[in-house]
Amino acid sequence: MLRLNFSVRVSSCREPIVAKNTESIAFSRCKPAKAPPVCSHWSPASAHLQARSLGKSALRRRCTRQGNCNRTSCSLSTDGESQFESQAEASVRNFTQKSEVKNGAVIIRQLAGRDVSAATELLAASFEDVLAKKSKIWVKKLLLQALEEVPDAACLVAHLAQGEEGALEDPLVGMMTLSFTAGTREEEMTTRPPDDAPYLSNMAVDAAFRRRGIARVLMEAGEVLVSRLGKDDIWLHVLVSDEPTRVFYFNCGYEEIKRDNFAVGLFGGRGRASLMVKRLV
Repeated sequence: MLRLNFSVRVSSCREPIVAKNTESIAFSRCKPAKAPPVCSHWSPASAHLQARSLGKSALRRRCTRQGNCNRTSCSLSTDGESQFESQAEASVRNFTQKSEVKNGAVIIRQLAGRDVSAATELLAASFEDVLAKKSKIWVKKLLLQALEEVPDAACLVAHLAQGEEGALEDPLVGMMTLSFTAGTREEEMTTRPPDDAPYLSNMAVDAAFRRRGIARVLMEAGEVLVSRLGKDDIWLHVLVSDEPTRVFYFNCGYEEIKRDNFAVGLFGGRGRASLMVKRLV
């Protein structure tokens, strides 16, 4: 999936890159979640749907039926798990929060298909130096992929609130990504968050709307969503050398857990990263 980081900008998945401005955070690409093994008895259509609904939890399980099976009778499907998945997906897809910022307000919600074009432009502009050899088509493909990864991941977008009551949206001014499974992000070299922990990355704010608190309210919205999903912490990476961004995260309540070893800085193709976490309870 698409992985973004907030001070910030776009990078490869293993290379969190922090932008010069604390409201333009690292943009990176995570590997797609692996499709779970599908029961050989299913029809292709039902197998695909069940695989999408179960996600990575089905990787270690196989159908034990010897005859015909379907989504309701196959051992890969349980009512409890299906219900949990549907509730989590609803929490992500229906998430909406209005937040006050300097000189106005923003509406923050899950990325939708109608946002993809504007989000592509925002990311391409925010991380232009990193994306020098990659086209906007590549960025758009990552965003379309992110739409399919709910509820294993979420991509929150911020629109300026317009109209007399601030109920209308336009334009898109910021975004960030949260992943909830290891399958939706690449493994770090020496500092890794827990596999099932929420991981924040790839945050970006439109240059024309920075210094208005949009980055901070996006962070706060992410915390609200994570809490609704029953999680109690958020993890992220930031470059050790990016002091302004590290200070921003400290001020948001994050603490450093571990740093990459020195070999990463010498041979890893990027600077050393700091693994940080915020406890929500």
